[in-house]
Amino acid sequence: MKKFGKSSARALASFLCVLLLSCGSAANAALCDAAQLIPLGNAAGISLSTEGVLVVGLSGVQDGEETRYPARDAGICEGDLILSIDGTPIHTAADLQQTMEKAGEQTEITVRRDGNELTLTVEPIQTEDGLTRIGIWIRDSMLGVGTLTFYDPQSGVYGALGHGINEKNSGDLLSIAGGDLLQSTIERVKRGEAGAPGELQGTFEPESKIGSVLTNTTAGIFGMLTHAPEGKAIPVAKRDQVKLGEAEILSSVEGGGPCRYDIRICALYHTDDGNHRDMLIEVTDPDLIEKTGGIVQGMSGSPILQDGKIIGAVTHVLIHNPRKGYGILIENMLSAYDAGEDRQTADWNRIAA
Repeated sequence: MKKFGKSSARALASFLCVLLLSCGSAANAALCDAAQLIPLGNAAGISLSTEGVLVVGLSGVQDGEETRYPARDAGICEGDLILSIDGTPIHTAADLQQTMEKAGEQTEITVRRDGNELTLTVEPIQTEDGLTRIGIWIRDSMLGVGTLTFYDPQSGVYGALGHGINEKNSGDLLSIAGGDLLQSTIERVKRGEAGAPGELQGTFEPESKIGSVLTNTTAGIFGMLTHAPEGKAIPVAKRDQVKLGEAEILSSVEGGGPCRYDIRICALYHTDDGNHRDMLIEVTDPDLIEKTGGIVQGMSGSPILQDGKIIGAVTHVLIHNPRKGYGILIENMLSAYDAGEDRQTADWNRIAA
């Protein structure tokens, strides 16, 4: 294990006080043209606001002595994104409740499902507690921990995770309205075992925002940092420069910030099928194996370095062997941001790290 020098500031706490480019300028920057990036490897809390309100479950509503299922009977399904009620846009759970209180005996709810918008007619129920119910469980935000991959000093854009954030029930790419990066400290690690993936467990500081989340793609999340991080920019490797053999990752699995850990690139998959399973990697560093058992959830986004270049990021762990996992080529990660990619792919033998 090798310390990552000055750029291993504790959980992104040490930043240069430099004003970044505006979000509008960053959104138009072509990351695929970046020649050098600052590799990060810092853990961060990721707080996302969904676009609309996500239906995560259906339930019955008591109507006198009868249990009814208004949402289910109207055709609403788990994974639907509620966009509006009777023409009123819905952004939060509070919006939904306030709008439902004004609903009549029938109300029209517009949802997005599989990329299509549907308008369904629901018959709300007035319950004994005075509330209007249709029998749904909803969510309007998500919070988790992940790893920052890179920072582009030219555009001010960062990239993280190397894979998209998906809706748990449907598996679809989560449609977001934005979000925040939060100061985070890794408190402990649940070690990975065969058949039981491990996990980084950290604390968040909701008032300590260190950046924004602008977009969620199948190749990672992207946004702007509040301040430019310390660290030396290194060359970006093209796919034909990546080779089998020794490499390193930068990852924060303890409270002291990112460290270098040895890995081996076992296989390269130069395909264009969009699943971003670009390389098979194996953790060989004894210190990391002792601490985590290999790759664990929360390490997604850890940058992969080889021959002084940034070549990609850790994305997934193999369930049956936590020492092995997949990585995305940095070239594909940058291109996904430029394209605003929103396709979702599946791999039956991997889970998000």
